[in-house]
Amino acid sequence: MYDTDGSCIVEISFEGKGGSQLRLVLNPERGVYVILSNSYWSVAKGDDLRLSYHFSSGSYVDVKAKGIDAGEFVSLFDETVLSDFSKSAYLHVDRDDVPVDKLSLRGSAAAVSEAKRCVGSIRTESQNLLREKKKFDHLPDDPFGK
Repeated sequence: MYDTDGSCIVEISFEGKGGSQLRLVLNPERGVYVILSNSYWSVAKGDDLRLSYHFSSGSYVDVKAKGIDAGEFVSLFDETVLSDFSKSAYLHVDRDDVPVDKLSLRGSAAAVSEAKRCVGSIRTESQNLLREKKKFDHLPDDPFGK
């Protein structure tokens, strides 16, 4: 788990054909990005996809996904998906009736919990910066300007 550019990122690598990688990117302002990649996949940058994400605790069907690189795509969710990540034993991703990947999420609850703490820290830091900036709102930008 790491944070960058105002987002908290959880990375999970999987054994199997092409070595899939899942990144869960939590951004307090934009939502939750699920990024999946695999060296065997032919998805390309700019490809528009419609996928179904099936967790053991719930499903999201006909979700937009976008190719962001060779063998890599991203979908955007709201924060409610974090509950499914935390509670689920697996994530199965399908494109129509074709399975894309079947991933184990065992142990993901701890990773999601850590990512939520990270997001809380980002929000606190952002609020502190805003509060600090407001201290000087009463001062003109250029008190000598005409």
